[in-house]
Amino acid sequence: MLSIPKNYYGDLEARTDLSAERIGVLRGHDILYDRDEAGEYFQAYTGSFQGRFFFEIVERRAYRGFGAVNASIRLAAQARESNQP
Repeated sequence: MLSIPKNYYGDLEARTDLSAERIGVLRGHDILYDRDEAGEYFQAYTGSFQGRFFFEIVERRAYRGFGAVNASIRLAAQARESNQP
């Protein structure tokens, strides 16, 4: 799975009322999170295959968006991954 920067989860804790336990589970599995007035959205990504493609795994619980708030986090994590030897 794509490794998500740990500071993401500190930010998530500051902007939501999720319990520390739930954030710990998300952190432990490198899962991104968002929610709106309708529901929740969970996202995880695989690492890149041959530097060309990856899989996105999502769970939508009545959420209406597409997790756009997490796009910059994914892009930064992918860039960091591609710069590793």
